[in-house]
Amino acid sequence: MKIILPNFFEKRNTQPQQEKRSLLGGVSLTYGTGTSQTATQSMQLSAVYRAVECITDSVASMPFEAIKTLPDGSKEVDYSHSSYELLNKQPNKIQSRFTFIKTLVTNVLLNGNGYARIIRDSNGNAIEIRLLNPNEVTMFISQDESTTYYSHKSSKNYIASEDMIHVLNFSYDGLRGVSTLQHAATTTSTATAADLQAKGFFAGGANLSGLLKVNSKLDDGQAAEIQAAWRKTLSGETGTPNGIVVIEGDMEFQPVSISPADAQMLESRQFSVLEIARFFGVSPIKLFDTTASTYSNVENAQLSFLTDTISPLIEKIENEFNRKLFRPSEKKFMECRFDVMALLRADMITQADYMAKLFNIGGYTVNEIRKKLGNPKYEDERADRPFIQSSMLPIDFQYEAITNIDNNSKV
Repeated sequence: MKIILPNFFEKRNTQPQQEKRSLLGGVSLTYGTGTSQTATQSMQLSAVYRAVECITDSVASMPFEAIKTLPDGSKEVDYSHSSYELLNKQPNKIQSRFTFIKTLVTNVLLNGNGYARIIRDSNGNAIEIRLLNPNEVTMFISQDESTTYYSHKSSKNYIASEDMIHVLNFSYDGLRGVSTLQHAATTTSTATAADLQAKGFFAGGANLSGLLKVNSKLDDGQAAEIQAAWRKTLSGETGTPNGIVVIEGDMEFQPVSISPADAQMLESRQFSVLEIARFFGVSPIKLFDTTASTYSNVENAQLSFLTDTISPLIEKIENEFNRKLFRPSEKKFMECRFDVMALLRADMITQADYMAKLFNIGGYTVNEIRKKLGNPKYEDERADRPFIQSSMLPIDFQYEAITNIDNNSKV
């Protein structure tokens, strides 16, 4: 369908112009060498697949909650707000919250842009959030770059910016994101070539290619017959790999290919893992490259992953949802926030140490800790009172004791 643009709008691609579209939903990346590789093909690389899985699973596993700011400045989860069901349970009729967030972040990493359309009721409340294929979304921006609209086949009209969640990956202009694979094009193409080389090497029975020199003159039929017999004998599929070939006196085999050792195949594949880890901002340990791992740096790698990779990404998603999900009258006291503590759920020691330290300074009450752990609350009212470490007394008891001491000293 042909789209007629208004005079004051110009069409902007949401992907760099050198990218081509793929029917498989991935972006086709064009390299300087003249070769191309889709996002789907890049995901066949174990390092790329694991990096994307690691990042998307980590973000999707965190509860995404609607937080309300109370008059006294404190914050609490608003379970009664209409957006709570959308953010933390089911954003639309066909996807769970986990699948929605995971796919959104996957689109951000592999396509550069993640899109989700907000469906509202007559009062402006969000009632559904629909994930959109990035390849089917077109951005329109005014010439003064003050207003943006979007188009998608699901809507006959333009979609206003406030109704479109648009999460960008790395961006040069702040309007469109660039796929991580676009920057890692050379690395992923080299890694793919190394995998194909390894596949071809072992599929051929780990035999070298070369020339079979015959001193006498052969016609085309004889040459083809000798070639077929050679391939049949040493093929990894039809013959016996690394078998024995009988060569007559006037024949000589001369290898012409580079051996895997000379090509440093293993070193190249290992280096590609490190390069891919750098582009995606994850430690090689996260990609199961344990060549230089120790107990201490595994722990540091997890901390670095949370602070350097996950934290900026979830901040980006939170900002976009906070700007557009709530009605204008709600933006002053409502916000969306990921619960990062969910990532520590499997690390019981770290979680217990964190809660114990906050409990000792009155940061958590007994019942607040039990609530986070999913345990029922104590009915004793003292379980809802904060304590400090000094004698483990309630805070108001400690203040009363200090006040009495001061009053007695004055007397």
